[in-house]
Amino acid sequence: MPLVDPALEYFLAAFEAGSVNAAARRLYVANSAISRQIGKLERELGVVLFDRSPSGMLPTNAGRALAAYARRTVVEAARIGDELHDRAVTRALISVAGVDGVVHCLLPRICAAFHHSYPESQIRLIRATPSQVSTMVKDGTVDVGVTFNLSLATGVSVRYAHQSPMHAVVRRGHPLDGRQAVSMRELSTYPLALSHPTSTNRALIDAYAATHLLTIAPAFETDDPAAVVEFVAGTDAVTLLSPVTLSTTDASRVSAVPLRDRELRQRALQVQCRVDQPQSIVLEAFIERIVAALEAEADSASRAP
Repeated sequence: MPLVDPALEYFLAAFEAGSVNAAARRLYVANSAISRQIGKLERELGVVLFDRSPSGMLPTNAGRALAAYARRTVVEAARIGDELHDRAVTRALISVAGVDGVVHCLLPRICAAFHHSYPESQIRLIRATPSQVSTMVKDGTVDVGVTFNLSLATGVSVRYAHQSPMHAVVRRGHPLDGRQAVSMRELSTYPLALSHPTSTNRALIDAYAATHLLTIAPAFETDDPAAVVEFVAGTDAVTLLSPVTLSTTDASRVSAVPLRDRELRQRALQVQCRVDQPQSIVLEAFIERIVAALEAEADSASRAP
């Protein structure tokens, strides 16, 4: 259903162009269609809108008054149309895949904040391994992926990337709590609670151990970061996680200590999208919300003592 009467649009085109012929060319319609619609308006309103002459059409006072009204109507119709479109767009389903370290706390927190701004949107959050996240982004299974990466990502568009080094995470009051930095060799004297071998931090740990001839025998192993934190909070065990993985509640029970070992700090946190990502107002807003949250986390980490 058109929001503006076609007669008003045809009249306004003739008013602005100065002739029926010019208005017809602008709108790609026949001259007779313009004349018919203007005649319809004049009959309905009971006024003459143009003084017609061989040299063109001059608007009457009534025509000028109607033109002002027609412009306001067209502008308002366009505004309402855009608003309705935007509301329809916000009902879109957004799918996001994330690795364990961000699905645990960070992404749910971002999704909750986004829901307040776009309550009509639907968000589907999927937990996956780093390689699965990138694959799902590439083949369009998800709209956006948030993952740790050890190498240059290919086949995806990286919207954000920042170094996200692992830290040693220990309970409050642990002998290592409050240290400025620790080495992996120091950590090996304590029980280790480690993530599943498919994670990027475990891959770094295993590679480091092989290079430095360290034996890694975890006292506790799981693919759930929340379970790792719970185990560490109640024992003298040490785990290695990115601070972005920890929730506010976690931070009251455990502390994160930077690692000295350069090899264990070479990991990036990335926001990935498809290379040919379709434009969407709500999806773009969601991606921007993720990037802003990660930038805030990175800034906070850089200012931490």
